Amino acid sequence: MIFPRHPPGPEEIAEHYDSLGQFYRDVWGDDLHHGYWSEGSEPTSIAIEALEKEIANLASISRGDRVLDVGCGYGTTAIRLASQRGAIVTGWTVSPAQQEAATQLAETIPDDAPKPTFLCRDWMENKLADESCDAVLSIECFSHIPDKAAFLGEVARVLKPGGRLAFSDWAAASTTRPWQRRFLLEPICREGRLAGLADRNEWRTMLEGAGLEITCLREIGREVRKTWRIITWRIFRKTVSDPRYRKFLFENLKSDRIFALTILRLLAGYQTGCLEYVLAGAKKTGTGRDRDTKKHPEFL
Repeated sequence: MIFPRHPPGPEEIAEHYDSLGQFYRDVWGDDLHHGYWSEGSEPTSIAIEALEKEIANLASISRGDRVLDVGCGYGTTAIRLASQRGAIVTGWTVSPAQQEAATQLAETIPDDAPKPTFLCRDWMENKLADESCDAVLSIECFSHIPDKAAFLGEVARVLKPGGRLAFSDWAAASTTRPWQRRFLLEPICREGRLAGLADRNEWRTMLEGAGLEITCLREIGREVRKTWRIITWRIFRKTVSDPRYRKFLFENLKSDRIFALTILRLLAGYQTGCLEYVLAGAKKTGTGRDRDTKKHPEFL
C-alpha cells in the first residue's frame, strides 16, 4: 500500500473537490471520472459513458434495483442509471457543493424515471439497514478511503444476499521502484487527497476478507489513460487562451492548484506502469438473515 504522510479526512477531501470543482468541470464536464476507450477513437463523451456502462453491467443493474452510488460526484452516473435503467439510486458524497449540484441536475431527468436522492454524508457513517440494497457502485472513491477493509465491510453489510458490488479506481502496481513511489505515487496521493493506493493483490484480500465473492478484477489502464492526455491538452489550450486560467494556476498559488502538476505525474505513472486502473466486481453470497431488518426511510 502506498500512503501519503498525512492521510486526508472527509473534510479535506470535500474541500479539495469544492476548490477544484469549477476548474475540473470546465475542463472535463460534470463526470468526475475517467473515460473508457475500447477502440481508442471514440469521442470523449462516449468513452465517459462507456466506463459507467462497464460498471453498471458488472453490477447487473436493472429496473427497480435499489442502488447506492458511493462517491457520486455531481450525480451523472446516478442520473443515467435512473433515466436509462430505471434504478432507484441514492448517491453519497462528502461535498456539499456536489450534493447541491447533483440534486439540481436530477431535476432535468424525465418524469417517468425515478429521481435519484443525493446525500452529503460519510459512507462510513451511512446508518443503513442490513441487507437493504441490491447493488453498490463506486467510481474513483476507493482510493480516498483510509480504512478500505471497513469500507468493503459496510458494502457487504448493506447488500442483500446475491447483491452486487462494482467499482473502479487507481491502484499501485504490485511491484514499484523507489523513485516511482517517491516522485509519482506518494505525491499523487498527497496532492489528490488520496488516503492510499492499494495494489490488486490487496484489493483481492480485502474483498475476500469482507466475505464477497470476486467476479472481476481487471486492470484497464491502457483503456482509460487517454483521459489525462485529453485533460492535459485542454488545460494547456485554456491556459494559453484564457487569462482566468493563468490567474488560477499561477497567481496566489494554493495547495489544491498543484493538481495541474499531479496530472503530469498521473501520465507518467501510467506510462511507466507503476500506476494502474482497476475494474472490480463482487457479489454477496449466502442466504438472508432470519431476523427482519429495519427498513431505512431512504429505501422505502
